[in-house]
Amino acid sequence: MTAKQYLNQIYTFDRLIEIQNEKIEQLRTRAEGSAVRYDRDKVQTSGSQDPLGDASVNLMAEMRKRDMYIARRKAITDKIESLAFTDNSSYLVLAKRYILKKSDKEIAFEMDYTLRHVSRLFSRAFKVFESEKMS
Repeated sequence: MTAKQYLNQIYTFDRLIEIQNEKIEQLRTRAEGSAVRYDRDKVQTSGSQDPLGDASVNLMAEMRKRDMYIARRKAITDKIESLAFTDNSSYLVLAKRYILKKSDKEIAFEMDYTLRHVSRLFSRAFKVFESEKMS
């Protein structure tokens, strides 16, 4: 896996976290609407006898999955941030792209560089990242 492919996982984790948050919200809504009704006649069914408990178990499972995605994303961003102490220009371009989600144009404008120079900085940053953080 190249440095670029490794760093692009941040975008994948962002989407997965967003989806998990939506699932969690749906499960919370369902759990709030689920309650055991004691006023009805007891009828033997094959459905769950504890819909609130089932919803809680599902909610906890989805929250654990989301937390795992957050931890994996954080591991990648921590590697980017550790470059700040060894190679500041590589850190800046990688952080702006992968953590702050800025385009090449935005990065060039903010750093007062040409797009071509930003491209060179990325090439160098990927090499530095591969040698220092992926070995």
